[in-house]
Amino acid sequence: MTQNIELYNYANNTENGEYWGHLMDIKLNVKYPLGRRDLVFFMITSACGNVPQFDSNGSPKFSVAVCNHTKGQSSKAKINLISRCLLRAEHGISKMESYLQVPPIESFLWDKDKANEPYAIRVLNKTVNNITVSNITHINSYLFNGFQSIEQVFDKKK
Repeated sequence: MTQNIELYNYANNTENGEYWGHLMDIKLNVKYPLGRRDLVFFMITSACGNVPQFDSNGSPKFSVAVCNHTKGQSSKAKINLISRCLLRAEHGISKMESYLQVPPIESFLWDKDKANEPYAIRVLNKTVNNITVSNITHINSYLFNGFQSIEQVFDKKK
């Protein structure tokens, strides 16, 4: 009998630079030393989006956007900023409308049953407490007609 298991991607194997990638996984309300975080994982791909990129160990490259944990109700929440950056013409949402409502982040996940065009992202590695993470700092946004910064200041543990 085959059992499916959920894999966790560490997002620590992508060099600094500009890449193409697909939103592949979301982890909500993850416990961090200084508070709760939401993690949005992108797999690094070729420009056409159908070929994963691999590191020197043969592992697929991943990067992550680390967000303060939120209920997603504020237009300023990083998770909503990411959704706003992932909007495309086919969503039919204007820049103005995107500040009132965006589709849930889960609606942007890669899906084998739909056309999946990759997103251009910028990655910057950050090391804290000897742990290096391949952080997404910018996403090329259709609405903003260019790269949009998604960096933020993190909430501290309460």
